[in-house]
Amino acid sequence: LAANGFGFGSPTEPWPAERVACALDILAMLHGTTWGKRFPDLGWLSVGSTAVRHAAEMLMSDQHWKAQFSQPGVYQLPDALKDNQRLIRGYRALWAYDDLHADCVIHGDAHVGNTCFDPQRAPFFIDWAGPCYSHWGTDVPYFLVGALSVQDRRSLERELFAHYLERLAYHGGPKLEAGRAWDDYRRHMIHGMMWATLPTALQSSANVHAMGERYAQAMLDH
Repeated sequence: LAANGFGFGSPTEPWPAERVACALDILAMLHGTTWGKRFPDLGWLSVGSTAVRHAAEMLMSDQHWKAQFSQPGVYQLPDALKDNQRLIRGYRALWAYDDLHADCVIHGDAHVGNTCFDPQRAPFFIDWAGPCYSHWGTDVPYFLVGALSVQDRRSLERELFAHYLERLAYHGGPKLEAGRAWDDYRRHMIHGMMWATLPTALQSSANVHAMGERYAQAMLDH
């Protein structure tokens, strides 16, 4: 990809709204074309991502929490988000909800750092290591919130989310009721919380600060 002039998404570089909209169309295509379908020959395509859930349990554990936030220079969470046991209860409730609404195939880790773009700046998703059957809300707010600055997300997210819903229906998915879909969008904000807890062995301090701030502020806003 690099040899052919492609660039790669960086958590420290927010995207313009037009490119975010193009990437949301890709997610809408993935979700819409697989909506309600099962692929029995793909035994590895599970309901929910075991790997992601194990990672969340580890990152929210008392042991990791104390070690992570006692270090100097790490991203410090807002007071409302400092209770790791409350957060893991929230994750578990979300996973139970998602397993009841596993309507389509999702990317599973659709953050801006798992993207590339061609020389004309058209985006693509890469790092397809964790697709599974789940709720569309795992992908959409996780990507949208992480790809925009906090200011742009606050002013543009309703418009961009409406674009996703329109494209989902266009690609064969259902025409979701807007109010209920918005609640699902808000409900899934917690999925990005893991970014704020990542050790520097996995992501640079600059990436964690940038993404942690975007997801934490989105959780507070919603």
